[in-house]
Amino acid sequence: MKLQDFQNYDLTKAFHNTLFREYLEEASFLYEQRTRLFHDPEIYWLELEEFEDRLEAYIDALVVGGELALKVCLEQAVGDDFGELYTVIRVLCQHQRSDMIEKVINELDTEDEERVLAVHNALKLDWPRVCGFFFEKMLMKTPRNSIVLLSTVTGYSRVPNKGTLMSVLPLSTDHERYAQLKSMGRLKISSAQIDFFKLLKHEDKSIREIAALNLTRMGISLKEEIPEKFERLEFWQLMHIAFAGGPQYIPRLLDWIKEGECVDDAALVIGILGDPQSVELLINCLDKKLEAETVAIALNLITGAELYEDVFVPEQVDEDELFDDEVEMLAQGVPLFAPGEEPGTTLEKLSQDPKRWYQWWQQNRSDFEPGVRYRNGIPYTALCLVDNLRSEKNIILVRQIAYEELVVRYGVDISFETDMMVKDQIHALQLIESVIADINAQFQPGGWYFAGHEVY
Repeated sequence: MKLQDFQNYDLTKAFHNTLFREYLEEASFLYEQRTRLFHDPEIYWLELEEFEDRLEAYIDALVVGGELALKVCLEQAVGDDFGELYTVIRVLCQHQRSDMIEKVINELDTEDEERVLAVHNALKLDWPRVCGFFFEKMLMKTPRNSIVLLSTVTGYSRVPNKGTLMSVLPLSTDHERYAQLKSMGRLKISSAQIDFFKLLKHEDKSIREIAALNLTRMGISLKEEIPEKFERLEFWQLMHIAFAGGPQYIPRLLDWIKEGECVDDAALVIGILGDPQSVELLINCLDKKLEAETVAIALNLITGAELYEDVFVPEQVDEDELFDDEVEMLAQGVPLFAPGEEPGTTLEKLSQDPKRWYQWWQQNRSDFEPGVRYRNGIPYTALCLVDNLRSEKNIILVRQIAYEELVVRYGVDISFETDMMVKDQIHALQLIESVIADINAQFQPGGWYFAGHEVY
């Protein structure tokens, strides 16, 4: 090879190194943007697809870059940029380099939440390209780094891993145990039912809630765990009523709201249950300014009124960034900005105006039949829940609840998570609709079901 050839080779290599670093930087930026926008109330979930498509294009380019791009990725994996770490793990998965992934995980600082989340998010997407035994091997070698990782990935992707999850459950911290329990519920590990029942008494609220959800997903009624006196109800008991209950719970929930107790939780449950006779009481809660945002969500779940309006949300003032005279003005209650000049964001939110809701209800109440369960303004069916999942405007909570309802009431257990890539969510929704088409005739519209059976 001539000297000129060597020089050209070095120049080409340097060019590609620079190019691959740029790809990493762009992919990192897009991952961070996607992560931030996912929680942005101004952004509808379908709008994330543009960022995801661009991100995937850069990852594909790095994979096509072969060994040279892989070398650049490994050099960047040790830096502080969590977006680059996410990209590196995705590339390593697609090259099936479990040895390199293991090295990255071994060196991962479990206290760095952003980097840990980046590794989890990457592996959740690309787990099929890494041998399943890899996770078990990692668990045995570095359990503290791997328990949550193993649990998160297996539950998200529905990878069967019953034995390993069960074996490490007694050794886990509460943080690790929550991730394990969530995965075990997703996998419906029936042999864990006794453990789930015991955890209903656990001191950690989140552990009690996930244990109850797991039992509910398995079609196990917890009505014996719900006391007659509602003032002693915990959130997991309320959500069991929402997912598995029938109309018999409505009167007690309404009495609870009338007494001013736990209005937001009780209203949300009534909205999920879909009782039209509760609408006027919920509107009264708006009139009294009682947990108005949650009440509006409950009203919309039942009626499908879609009474949205633009709401200005002022930017929270950080006193550390103010001048001394501004701090003094703030202390005296003097406005810092002229009317119309306040910094903030205008969001499209469900109306909390009781007059608008009263007017709508007076015009439409005849469309609702007592005793029938409603969702989105029509008698409740599994397809109503798909509409909740497809809706651009529904917040993450409403979409997640709709998915759990599909599993619990109708047994439609297709792998779905609200933080999946948009294209994966759309594909999952198509699968869900095909399953519903096969079973839809088994269920009466507006009926009350749990685990596929009618409840009264």
